Amino acid sequence: MRQSQQQWIRTWPVVLVALAVVGCSNTGPDRTATAVESFKDTRKHLSDASKQVGVTNDSLRALSAGGGDLRPLFDKYVANVKRTQDMAEGARKRAEAMRAKTDEYTKQWQKELSAISDEQLRAQSQQRVAAAKAEFDRVRSAAAEVKAAYQPYRQGLNDVQQYLTNDLTAAGVQSVGTKANDTIRKGETLQQRIADLERELNSLSSKWSAKLGGA
Repeated sequence: MRQSQQQWIRTWPVVLVALAVVGCSNTGPDRTATAVESFKDTRKHLSDASKQVGVTNDSLRALSAGGGDLRPLFDKYVANVKRTQDMAEGARKRAEAMRAKTDEYTKQWQKELSAISDEQLRAQSQQRVAAAKAEFDRVRSAAAEVKAAYQPYRQGLNDVQQYLTNDLTAAGVQSVGTKANDTIRKGETLQQRIADLERELNSLSSKWSAKLGGA
């Protein structure tokens, strides 16, 4: 029994830090393995989102340069704006899921922790969970920075699109030049924030994957 308790103490923090993206498997090790896999899925989502921001910025640069037939350039820009908006919406839903699952997993933690009768093991578990919460808070803080960076970028994209919808001319493109450049810079800032979050997730994934391997 003591060996089983010690294994659960090692693996439980992994479950705790993956509140946002995993479901309720039957055992601690099962949840741990699911959590580690979820890190990979989240990192891929972030990588794809950053690439899409880059593609959208490129299409805005091409449109801002003007020249020739503006319609194909504008249509490509509009399509990329939609993809970017869809990815931003996906990020918002992930954040909401994270908040919703926090209480659920905290209650589950309290229930399972109370089943450990050995005071020393229970104390060790509490320390590990506290450390895991601190690590998860860093991830959550980085995720909040991504969300904050998305908002002005999305608004800038929408402003340019709306203006040019009503004035897709060389003069219209010239009029939104300053706004376009500012929006591109906001996109680059967003990519930096996404990279920060990816680094936090990479650190977390490496740490807890090692713990899983040693469980």
